[in-house]
Amino acid sequence: MGICSLHHFDKLAKSIEIGGTLSSDYWGNGMMLKAFQEVIKKSRQDFDIKRIKGKIQANNHKALNLVIKLGFSVFFINENETVVVREFEENTILS
Repeated sequence: MGICSLHHFDKLAKSIEIGGTLSSDYWGNGMMLKAFQEVIKKSRQDFDIKRIKGKIQANNHKALNLVIKLGFSVFFINENETVVVREFEENTILS
């Protein structure tokens, strides 16, 4: 079906990278949005993450739209990938 994962945890900087993929059979059902919301929430609760970064293939517009919905901002773009970042304040509460 797919995966949603966290990696490259930097304990000192309180940052982590998020990534995922989903079989095209399941696209358009909101599954990745919900999965990413839960993974982000859990990373904030368990690791006190202040910054989450993601890398998206340059031509993957659906993934870019998804992370924008999740509150990420575009940090860097080149011909191969778009790097997105979401920063959290100390008192940010996630639902």
